[in-house]
Amino acid sequence: MDIIQKNKVLVWTIVVLILLNLMSIGTFWFGFLRHSPPERDMRFHGPEEMMMREIGLSEEQALSFKKEQQNHFESVRSIMDSVRSIKREVFALLIAHPDDSVKVAILLQRSADFLIEADRLRYQHFIALRKLCKPEQLKAFDRFFLDMVDNMPPPKPGIFNGKKFQ
Repeated sequence: MDIIQKNKVLVWTIVVLILLNLMSIGTFWFGFLRHSPPERDMRFHGPEEMMMREIGLSEEQALSFKKEQQNHFESVRSIMDSVRSIKREVFALLIAHPDDSVKVAILLQRSADFLIEADRLRYQHFIALRKLCKPEQLKAFDRFFLDMVDNMPPPKPGIFNGKKFQ
């Protein structure tokens, strides 16, 4: 093959490759524009909004759910504040009296008691939410919460209170 023939083959190969690239980019671009994710706007609403839609709550039920949720968060927040305070005391003991294992054990037991109380309140909260549902909504409610528990990710290592722990 002479030089002119080689150049023609090379030019045609480059033209074909450019056309293939443009076609694949066009396919991705037009496919992206045509298909938006179905749950895209759900990210901007809280999980309670999604729960209310999936269970099919009325406006009155939704208001009761939100009121119950606010009451629950307030009661659990005070308990979790107590747990944080106890943990501060435990770490203060680590610095001041690292060998005082009796006092540490007492503080840790108090912390565990508060956490048990928080779990008890959560359980009562879900019972109260379930009572707000109509009989035909109970299946959807149960399925929603079982899915929520099954899909709950484990805590990430190195993360403490939503902040990086070093």
